[in-house]
Amino acid sequence: MFQLRIYTLKDNEIASLYMNKYWQKHIVSLPKFGIKVEGVFKEKKNSLNDTCRVFALVSFQKNVNAKEKNEEYMNSPEFKEDMKGFSMRNILNVESLDIQKDDSLPFFNDLEVM
Repeated sequence: MFQLRIYTLKDNEIASLYMNKYWQKHIVSLPKFGIKVEGVFKEKKNSLNDTCRVFALVSFQKNVNAKEKNEEYMNSPEFKEDMKGFSMRNILNVESLDIQKDDSLPFFNDLEVM
């Protein structure tokens, strides 16, 4: 199963910091909880002051309860260490969408970016 996580941050600068510093730490710590990071992306914004979103695509093994795994990670010392120095007030909203791929179609890793 895949999950798309959408984080709305206060502004473009904070979104860049969150993606480039804090998500780099998550990439290392999440696999310990059975969560694989497939990719992390930042919304392209021209204005520095507007809210900005970071998108993370993660995957879980079959028959794993994603909600339980996420809660386990969020309550872990690893998560607390990953987020040290980052004010959670900078994150205005978090949305998680459970998604699945259609095995009859090529997965995006097989596609070339134009």
